Amino acid sequence: MHKYQISVAAIAVILMGVLGWQAVKSPNVVQEDVLLENVTAEISLNARTLFPEEILASQHQKVTVHILSDESGEFHIAGYERVFPLEKDTLSTFVFQAYRQGRFSLEFHPIGSETEHMHDHEENTANHAHEDIHIGTLVVVPR
Repeated sequence: MHKYQISVAAIAVILMGVLGWQAVKSPNVVQEDVLLENVTAEISLNARTLFPEEILASQHQKVTVHILSDESGEFHIAGYERVFPLEKDTLSTFVFQAYRQGRFSLEFHPIGSETEHMHDHEENTANHAHEDIHIGTLVVVPR
């Protein structure tokens, strides 16, 4: 009988841990199994607000992003210096390797904005004028 009580208590503790983990997951975060080989994020950009606002990946994973935007521009992953074109009301897909650990700003660069300014990079030219709007975060955890 004593072994039965210990087993029930152990199962209860495990269930509480699992349920507690589920309770703290944010609905605004793309939740992926970070042990998978590939991560797919389906996100939207509406009124310059990204949903979900965070993409989670493990280092060295291939990340595929499907994004629908209500405005044309560029999707920029700061720290990775990757820029992907977005067309208004068109599903855009891009793939990159999450090779660096850390938290990286996801930015939107609108096309044709009246408030365009030069990006803070040495290679600025007239073709690189744009506004940096922070819209979310890429989180890459160690594998």
